[in-house]
Amino acid sequence: LNYNATVLENTAIGIPVTLLTTCTVTDSDEKDNSVFNLTVSQNGSTFGVFDVSPTSATGSATVSVRVADSSQLDYETVKSFVFEIVARETKTAAKLSSTATFTVFLLDANDNAPEFNQSKYTYSIPENSPNGTIVGQVAATDRDSGSYGAITFSLGGTNANKFRIDPNTGLIRVNVNADSDLNLLDRETYPVMLLSVQAMDGGGLTRTVQLEISLEDRNDKTPTFQRTVYEGSLYENSLSFDVTVQ
Repeated sequence: LNYNATVLENTAIGIPVTLLTTCTVTDSDEKDNSVFNLTVSQNGSTFGVFDVSPTSATGSATVSVRVADSSQLDYETVKSFVFEIVARETKTAAKLSSTATFTVFLLDANDNAPEFNQSKYTYSIPENSPNGTIVGQVAATDRDSGSYGAITFSLGGTNANKFRIDPNTGLIRVNVNADSDLNLLDRETYPVMLLSVQAMDGGGLTRTVQLEISLEDRNDKTPTFQRTVYEGSLYENSLSFDVTVQ
């Protein structure tokens, strides 16, 4: 006989799996001849990931399979478990037995947050870079599967609106026309911009890292006088022009 069941990964100890069909063990003998116990094994050896309830019965019992070691239920490592439940008479000389095979399929849970491939990202661009200039790219992975493993990126922090990030690829670009408005990305005002990048998976788990963007100086400032008119005086026939102007 074969039985299939499902259980969510990391399910707590003692929680029963979901059997797709009810499993009932029956011994039609009477009295002591119908007493049997139930054990879990895998290829003839003790198997500790799941246990069975009840462990003993007389005549008939409906079987429940429970989690015994939740640390083994990691969908990213193993997708299913196959094992046997043995019903064996305990008070007869023959010790007759029957075996059923169980396959428990793990269901993925959103138990892993995204992980960036760096703890911090540092990039530099020329000040006054035009809209669309590539700053750099971030990357993250998520060990979960399906939609739980799908990652979207977003930017945060002061001046985050001056940049944009592709939510799927993590590519960061300038988001303002700093080449026409020289105050938007001005090294003399913002030599370094500290932002954050957030990665969110399909189940809502997030991870955030720091993004540091340095602005490289460009010769974009012309010399300026503090005043438009300066005045000074000197004596006629002076041999020196060393005077103070005001």
